[in-house]
Amino acid sequence: MTDYDVVIAGLGPTGAVAANLLGAAGIRTLVVDPNPTVYNIPRAVHFDGEVMRTFQSLNLHTQISEVAAPGVGLGFTNGRNWKLFEQDLSILPKSQGWNNSNFFNQPALEAHLRTGLERYSSVTCALGDRVSDIEQTQDHVVINIASGQEGDSTGRQVSARYLLGCDGAASTIRNALAIEQEDLDCDEPWLVVDWFLPGDVEINRRAYQICDPNRPATLVPCEGSHIRWEFMVNEGDDLKAIEEEANVRQLMAPHLHRLSPELTSDMGELVRSKVYNFHALIAERFQTDRIFLLGDAAHQTPPFLGQGMCAGIRDADNLCWKIVGVLQGKYPPGLLSTYTTERRPHVYEVIKTAVGHGSVIQNRNHIAAFFRDCYLMLGRLVPLLVSFLRFDLSWSLGVGLLSPKKPKDAVIGKPIPQFELDGREPPTFSDSMLGKDFTLIGIDIDPSSLIDSQTSDINIKSVIVGPNGDIIDSNNSFSTWGALHDIKVLLVRPDRQVFGYCNDQPSLAANVAALVNQLESQLNSTITIQRNKEE
Repeated sequence: MTDYDVVIAGLGPTGAVAANLLGAAGIRTLVVDPNPTVYNIPRAVHFDGEVMRTFQSLNLHTQISEVAAPGVGLGFTNGRNWKLFEQDLSILPKSQGWNNSNFFNQPALEAHLRTGLERYSSVTCALGDRVSDIEQTQDHVVINIASGQEGDSTGRQVSARYLLGCDGAASTIRNALAIEQEDLDCDEPWLVVDWFLPGDVEINRRAYQICDPNRPATLVPCEGSHIRWEFMVNEGDDLKAIEEEANVRQLMAPHLHRLSPELTSDMGELVRSKVYNFHALIAERFQTDRIFLLGDAAHQTPPFLGQGMCAGIRDADNLCWKIVGVLQGKYPPGLLSTYTTERRPHVYEVIKTAVGHGSVIQNRNHIAAFFRDCYLMLGRLVPLLVSFLRFDLSWSLGVGLLSPKKPKDAVIGKPIPQFELDGREPPTFSDSMLGKDFTLIGIDIDPSSLIDSQTSDINIKSVIVGPNGDIIDSNNSFSTWGALHDIKVLLVRPDRQVFGYCNDQPSLAANVAALVNQLESQLNSTITIQRNKEE
């Protein structure tokens, strides 16, 4: 028997979410992180509605809502202060049941995630320690753990069924596995600034992408009085000098009117001004046998979409239900091989979209920038022209545990819509009515009556959505969504991703039976975990 079921290297947001997901299932988990406390300077500032839905599944949504604020709008402007394009973020569909854009305080969010771990006796935290070396056998991983202090070689050895590498961009785990990274062509230096205003200052809370070829910049009012600035570094800039407070305040000064005409550059406190290289990197694979990469260890995304932390939390959500199911004997170990095939294409598309956003903002050629400005302004009249900006923040999983789908299928491999149940206090969401394993959802139909003759080893809960169902769709949004995609019955995975769906042509009962059989066939297939061969 191993010391632990799972060891997690890293207790940033990705590792902390994974630990909470595993802890909620009673999985014996050890989390190792060299930092004994939460890093007190904000890094990520944005998460989307799908990530908030994950926090909801951890029953931490109330606490995290208190350290986050919904996005108001995003404006694109240029060096001449032309209004190029503006997206009202508040009107975006809340298909996840939450605002699609949220700006937050990362240290406070991480503190809530760590406090959440105190609920689970199965989770142990070794803070101040680090993973120093790893070795795999056929049925477990041996992990050497050393003191986090530089030069201290004291440590111990533990064994686990699985190891999750959530240890950041410089990942010890990724390097130990010799996993190469693919470069997706974004390597630009930017000055990142965190500025805190006095708490009583009223500001415009709209974010801006300032498409000035002389100095592209980003301005984001975050939660509370926190303002995030990003300024592109010009060729010839002194990297040390540009980080100095006087120079930072000089860079902010021309844009303060966007926040408030009352602001001056000498106000507030600068808590960080640091030059970083924005990268677009993705690991060639996210798994080697019993070891997995998550978050920045697996991929690095430029910040133009605010999807860096989101991608890591999606990794945890995708992987942990599979590990739990395998450890509990519900699913074959081969299911874990779908982690890379589902998550890598998803993250790849996210990164490429973020790089596309960056190319719009970072254009330094004045002639090309003029045509860009005209194109964006035309997009105000013809929104389809700027659809590439992808404000919907929705991407499909890659090939994995999913029903076969048609090209550009808008449902399979995406989260099922969620809505708030009518008249519940405190507010209750439709996810709470779904099963912990797989769920068959009938729209005004009882799906259990269609599978009575089926014998299945899979635990599948049946739910009816409709006026007389288990879930009352008071505003008819779910039924409308189902009608739009010609859906009568859905089969939903534990992570709320749609496995597949069917209608009543030619026979609803036959189609539902075929859908369940597809799931059984995939789960019971002869997929095995194969050792990755080096090319």
